[in-house]
Amino acid sequence: MFAPNPGKPLYKVFATAANHYLYDTATNQVLTISEDFARYLDKGEFSPSELEELAGESHGGVLSPTSDLPLSPGPTLAEVEAALGTGCTQVILEASRDCNMRCRYCVYSGRQPGRRGRADQHMALDTACQAVDYLQAHSSQRDVVYIGFFGGEPLLNLPLLYKVTDYARKVIQGKDLVLTVTTNGTLLTPEVMDFLAANNFSTFVSLDGPREVNDANRVFAGSGRGTFDAVTARLDEFQRRHPAFCRTNVRLSMVTAPGANYARLAEWLSEKDLSSAFVTRVADDTGEYERAYRERPLTGAEKLKADFIELGCQGRLGEMKGRLKFSMHAARFYLPMWSLRNRTLPTSPRDRAIHRGVCIPGREKLFVDCDGNLFPCEKADGRSHLRLGHVSTGVDARRSHAIITAFHEFLAQDCAACWLWRLCRVCFIGPTVGNSYDRAKARRICDGHRADMAEMLQTYCTILEQNPTGLDCFLDAAKPMAERP
Repeated sequence: MFAPNPGKPLYKVFATAANHYLYDTATNQVLTISEDFARYLDKGEFSPSELEELAGESHGGVLSPTSDLPLSPGPTLAEVEAALGTGCTQVILEASRDCNMRCRYCVYSGRQPGRRGRADQHMALDTACQAVDYLQAHSSQRDVVYIGFFGGEPLLNLPLLYKVTDYARKVIQGKDLVLTVTTNGTLLTPEVMDFLAANNFSTFVSLDGPREVNDANRVFAGSGRGTFDAVTARLDEFQRRHPAFCRTNVRLSMVTAPGANYARLAEWLSEKDLSSAFVTRVADDTGEYERAYRERPLTGAEKLKADFIELGCQGRLGEMKGRLKFSMHAARFYLPMWSLRNRTLPTSPRDRAIHRGVCIPGREKLFVDCDGNLFPCEKADGRSHLRLGHVSTGVDARRSHAIITAFHEFLAQDCAACWLWRLCRVCFIGPTVGNSYDRAKARRICDGHRADMAEMLQTYCTILEQNPTGLDCFLDAAKPMAERP
């Protein structure tokens, strides 16, 4: 029987230039509706008799009133234990906590609560080797595994990169090994370039755009001088020494700070001869950058959207995947389009199993700090409420499961009445402030996510109206995720 007092229907009404649509949460469907019906639904008012009729699933479950039904989280402890035992994909090593730069938006600036400041500390070789051993012992179900070097600035600890690379080549057996490094690019000497190319490193070089954009935030320690000229000079040398390698393995890591122009950055990227770019926004606990984004919003998004829609209508999005000049578009649209194109219909509109953007902590991107502490990813570094254990003893499966459970309990009431819960991508990091979850930040994150997905639904339907197969390149493709650091 249908549970008593199931609440109200959850849905989103939106329109393109041609049609009105209903995204129905209960069935995870997108349906074309009349303008009159859209206007009625927009009011959000249902009489008791209407709710009773809808609860009977007389319309195939569409608009079933489910807002008061409990959400059920997953996975179980047994599933977490199994995943951690054989499914570890990557370890990210905090090679150094030191850095020769002082980026103004850096999370390690000392201004972010719960975040460490900079320190003259390098990871010990023994700690790194224990992490490599852990990866080999817990990845039997993986055909490919990753070892990343992170910081601070990892090239300040070059001996670790050299020795761990040799050690990993010997220890990792029965699977392909991909080595990655994220660097600010200022220490890319010819020796380092040759080493990275010889070992086929996926190399992420931090550069935010043209000189005036990059140097507004990315500056050297001490002098405060911009880093654009130094980084681009080293990239130019890298490309002269290893042109083919740079085209396939060197990626830019870009931060779109307040006031950035997406279209200008996309134009700048089109002039480069590198692999791709990984694009993020400034991480912020204090609210400083949230206010800055409101005061100086990102611009140029409409140009990216128009480009994306045009290519989708032409059926050309597949050929653009992975192209550097399309990196800004990919950062904006790929994951939402993948989520919409690959969404599945629930077995029942009352199926309330929610996953959000939550991983199994410790399986996908296990971060190992200088002291050997383990966290779900590099963004969780130093957050005590997300600590998973120590490299000497491995990930505590019960702790991993407890993090999932606590996060669900924190958000369950808000999620239950949200129209986006089946497509939600909010993860542990979003609502975190310091060493706990913050209710006000969670609501700001969720409001932004809903607004973004409402626009994505409109973009999605605009393309499919003109080309029903225009988004098929996302079907059965690997789920887009943040490029591995």
